[in-house]
This record gives sequence, C-alpha cells and structure tokens, in this order.
Amino acid sequence: MELAPLPKAWHQGDHLALIGQTKSGKSTLASFLLKFRKWLIVYRSKTDPARAPLHYPVEKVVRTSKELTSTLFSKYELRPRYEAQRREFALALELTWKEGGWCNYLDETFYLDEELGLRPLIARGMTQGSGKGITMACGIQRPVGVTRFVLSQALHIICFHMEGRDVKELEYATNRAMADAVQRLGKHEFAWYCHGDPDIFVGKLDLAGQRLVRTR
Repeated sequence: MELAPLPKAWHQGDHLALIGQTKSGKSTLASFLLKFRKWLIVYRSKTDPARAPLHYPVEKVVRTSKELTSTLFSKYELRPRYEAQRREFALALELTWKEGGWCNYLDETFYLDEELGLRPLIARGMTQGSGKGITMACGIQRPVGVTRFVLSQALHIICFHMEGRDVKELEYATNRAMADAVQRLGKHEFAWYCHGDPDIFVGKLDLAGQRLVRTR
C-alpha cells in the first residue's frame, strides 16, 4: 500500500512526543505514524485486556532483545514478560544506540522512566540520538513531570484535547497558539506542532483512507 504524505516532514532523527489520554486516539494515531519508519522497535510495556487489540505496524512480535538482531525483519514489537521488562528494554535501547538509524517508540514513556528506571537511556537517546539517526517517539498521557524533558527535546509535538494545568505545561514547550488549539479539539482530533513551523495542523485520522485530514 502506498502511504499518503504526512502534513509535517518527520525525518529520521527527529524526535516526536504524542500526548493523549486513554481512548483519545493516541495509540491508533501512533500505529499510523509508525508506518513511515523503516527501522522500528515498539517498546510495548502495557496491554489492556479491556481495550480492543491494537496492532502496531510491525513484522514480528518478540519477547527478548536477542530476537531483534535478525536481519530478516526491520520492524519489531518488543513485548517481554513483566519481570523482564527493565532488562529487555534496556538491552534494546543499548542495541539501537550502538547501531543507529532506529526509531524507538515508547508506548508509555512515564512508566519506562519512573517505574523501570530507564531515564538515563531515554535521555541519551533524546539528547544525542539525532546525530546517530535515532528517532525517539514517546507516548505520553499528560505533559507534566518527567515528560517536560521529552517535550523540550521533541521537534514534533502532537496532542489530543487537554485542559487546565496541562495546557499551561504544553504552552511552555510550544506556544500560545498550540495551547489554544488543543482546548478546542473535538473527539479524536489532534493538533500537530513542529518547532520552527508557524502552521499548526489540526486534523483527524481517516481510518478508511489511511490518511490524515485537516479539519480546520
């Protein structure tokens, strides 16, 4: 299938933060955006049996980082056992750092940082990874706490609807226009901000057409 172009140029080495609460559409949008990355590792830290199954655009789901070294595949979902998550995710982040050119998608960045203690590896990827062609794409529920650092390093920031203090935190990382935009978003709408680009793309994911459409 030929992929429709993105509204913003997302190059290898450009970091991305994707912010949205549960059921906002964040994971569905992430699964669409990740189709545009050639070398991909999805760090699947949590699965919710109450939600519909989510299929990221990967070629193989693996349990251990050793399975990432196969040259047969270039798009993986790493889903280790709960007790092995810290070790396996750390090994995968080390692998991508050594090889360069990968896109690391952290589906719950706060959990990997706070609960698994992977902040040094995540920070290294965010601050120094661009020079090695490493893209860090971080899923976030709220723009507070440790995620302030992620927002400070991300070239692209994509947000679903938010209110209150979260809006102020977002404004610090972007600008007033982005803060205003996210407060007016409808269901499953998102605003896409890119540093250095005055245009804020507000749109939805058209699942049938597999493309992003501007809604305002």
